[in-house]
Amino acid sequence: MIGKVLRWISNVAIEIFTSRRARVAWQDVATRKGLVVEDGSMFRMRSVRGACSGCGIVLEGVSNGKTIGTRLTVDPRGRLPRGLALESEGFVASIRKALGGQDVEVGDGTFDASTLVRGDEAATLAVLGAENRGRVRGALACGVRIGKGVLVREWPGYFADADAIVAAIDQMTSLGAALSIDPDDVPARLADRVRDRDAEPDGFRRRALETLAAAHLGRAETAAAARAALSDPSPEIRATAATALGGDEGRAALEAIALDAAAPEAVRARAIDGLALRFDAAPARDLVTRVLASSLAPGAARLAAIRAAGTLGATEAAPRLAAIAGEAALDAATAEALADALGSLGDSRGEAATIALLASPESRVRVAAARALERIGGRNAVEPLLPLTRGLVGFGEEKSAAQSAIRAIQSRLGPLDRGGLALSDALASSGALSEPGAPEGGLSLPETRRRETKAG
Repeated sequence: MIGKVLRWISNVAIEIFTSRRARVAWQDVATRKGLVVEDGSMFRMRSVRGACSGCGIVLEGVSNGKTIGTRLTVDPRGRLPRGLALESEGFVASIRKALGGQDVEVGDGTFDASTLVRGDEAATLAVLGAENRGRVRGALACGVRIGKGVLVREWPGYFADADAIVAAIDQMTSLGAALSIDPDDVPARLADRVRDRDAEPDGFRRRALETLAAAHLGRAETAAAARAALSDPSPEIRATAATALGGDEGRAALEAIALDAAAPEAVRARAIDGLALRFDAAPARDLVTRVLASSLAPGAARLAAIRAAGTLGATEAAPRLAAIAGEAALDAATAEALADALGSLGDSRGEAATIALLASPESRVRVAAARALERIGGRNAVEPLLPLTRGLVGFGEEKSAAQSAIRAIQSRLGPLDRGGLALSDALASSGALSEPGAPEGGLSLPETRRRETKAG
């Protein structure tokens, strides 16, 4: 008991001594930075307040009921990008990210791996240039938190190192000013990031250009940055610029990249996607057909071309698509894309290839093939579709797609002569076939054929 009392007395003495030292240090800080000291009271702890370098400053004691600490808050007064929050990629940040929290990837691998970024994407990328990314990492390493429009740093106890506090104020006000931006200046700042080849990595410049095009497509700054980037050494940036620019310039650049066998596979795919999404259908259809007709190896570019063919309605590519569908060891993503494209084209030349895809071991491919045959299937497709209608409950999507395809085929074939192949009313539940007038769900021969059979 006596020991506890002595420790309590010792702690109180240390707290009083520290508080007195802090009072002197905080007065020194206030004098050096032009701030005002506000003494504490029974209901409020001591603080230093004012403005410095255009930012509001608050240095104050804080308590959680058990311990006392010192908090420095720097407020850039609404000039930070909306919703901006930056923190080191620690355990808590990783959990928040895994649970679906926003993380703006800036395209700088080192920074993205170490820093969790949230906020308005365009404004955030505009202020996070190479120099500012370095400042942010340094500040976070010192314990600065950035969020809710302010910068905050805390120390345990009444912090009494005037030099360290002044240095922290200088660091945080400088960073606050560097991260501040007027919303009207965002397009120009992003364009500057795109052009800064010396300081910025290609990944960051590409992200800046993508964001500029997405958020400010009609601005003069966007067109100027995209046009300049058409001659960029990076094919990925050229593809992004061409997609953003549009027109004959953009289309020509994307066509060159799409047909360039030396370009990275992912970049060729990006160029093909850009052609399908941003340009007039006729020239894009021609390009996609030429890409598919070239000796394009399996991969992202060929997959993009297959999807683009379906999106653009490139019926000229149907024979090539059918040929690809017949390849051995076709991966599921490509097979599914082929089925979707052949169905979208509505070209009967793709029927046989689509029927072959019904034998895929992948359920998603069989479903896509059945849906495609709903549009392009004829009499030959009915029998291969039947096994899909007899699946168990777990294969309900396949069953539904196959039944829908068979109904559509029957509707296209129209009324058949007696003895022809037709759907029974029981198809919805069994998928069976019958001749009109035959027993429900059964198959029968024409009357003449029955007589011949009996005579034999």
